[in-house]
Amino acid sequence: MIGQQAIRDWLFINEKIEKQFIYYLLFTHQMTKEVYTGLLSIKLVDVQSPSIVKKRTKSNIEIRNHKPNVSKHLRLTESKHQPTEGSSRRCAMCSTKKKPQRTKWI
Repeated sequence: MIGQQAIRDWLFINEKIEKQFIYYLLFTHQMTKEVYTGLLSIKLVDVQSPSIVKKRTKSNIEIRNHKPNVSKHLRLTESKHQPTEGSSRRCAMCSTKKKPQRTKWI
């Protein structure tokens, strides 16, 4: 079932297409309404769903092999609030029921 807001949106879009077709007819007398809406719908679908999807290559991804850290001097002098040690918690990424893994990084 389509909601009331969706119906209003479609009617609003349809009204805008009708007005643009009238403006188009004022300047050029070449197309029928069906041809105009058909060409417009093809263009709108092409913009919304491009046929070629650009994928990121693995060379663009930077892999970090270390934990993020801030120097101790900077952390203790420049920071307003920075805890010195975190509590040990169960890791959500690599922990399983059979092999629980704990980490200090939150």
